[in-house]
Amino acid sequence: MLQALLIVDKLLLFVVVIWAAVVDARVWRIPNALVACGAVGKLLLMVGEGLLAGDGVAALGRSLGLALLSALGVLLFMLLATLLLRKGAADDDSPIGGGDIKLMCTVALWFDFTAALTILALACVIALVVALIRSRGQLRLLGGFPFAPYIAIATAVVFLGTLL
Repeated sequence: MLQALLIVDKLLLFVVVIWAAVVDARVWRIPNALVACGAVGKLLLMVGEGLLAGDGVAALGRSLGLALLSALGVLLFMLLATLLLRKGAADDDSPIGGGDIKLMCTVALWFDFTAALTILALACVIALVVALIRSRGQLRLLGGFPFAPYIAIATAVVFLGTLL
């Protein structure tokens, strides 16, 4: 039963990031319901895994606490980045979308803070490379773009890296 929950846990992660990537690429929005279901689903799976593993309430509390701290750390980091990048921009011109922040916080529930920041950094690098290729090597502002596909790719890379 515990093995089944662990498989569902990983499947949920990839369903959330792939679904978010597809929707974001099409309509430039990440549904709140998707991100909320992913976050709540992960937390419920953590409770189920903890109870089935028989590690005790203290271990369960510790793992839930670390997951929530990771998500909070990513939230604070991304909000700070948004505030710093927004300085001098138009009022309605936000460099990081709220859906991207919520998706990264949800992804952070599956990883420790360092891995979550690695996912964010890798997503930024991949997006930069794609932007450079699209602009034919000339650095220029292309406007907004859907970021969830890059989060999905980076999540897969970091996840696969944890398996090695």
